[in-house]
Amino acid sequence: MDKFLRDENLKLYRKLLAETRDEERRRVLQQLISSLIRDSEAYRDT
Repeated sequence: MDKFLRDENLKLYRKLLAETRDEERRRVLQQLISSLIRDSEAYRDT
């Protein structure tokens, strides 16, 4: 279930990142994407 939610959030954040031109929003989305990727790698290593 966690993997499904993480994957869906990644898809949503990437879609929003591709659509937005607001630099602050892009920065926040990039941080969220980075955080999810980092967490998924840590989750996989356990």
